[in-house]
Amino acid sequence: MTLREIHRIGGLLYLYGRESYWDPKLRKVRKRTVRYLGPCDAHGRLRTPPALRVDCVHSSFPIGPLAVLYAAAREFSVVDRIQEVL
Repeated sequence: MTLREIHRIGGLLYLYGRESYWDPKLRKVRKRTVRYLGPCDAHGRLRTPPALRVDCVHSSFPIGPLAVLYAAAREFSVVDRIQEVL
């Protein structure tokens, strides 16, 4: 189950989705951040939703290495360039 937690960083408030889990090595309950929700006010209401950005081809294709290779080949028009040369 994901809980919403507010964290103060540099004087500003941010909202995160966090979950608890049992760490068998340390034998205690730990928390991990599941996702960043965005900047918020003191009551936990989001001011602006986080913007989605895609920096590279590999971040938009989470399927695997073959999908990255295929996406890069399509992006750089590898097939068209090979046909021009041949």
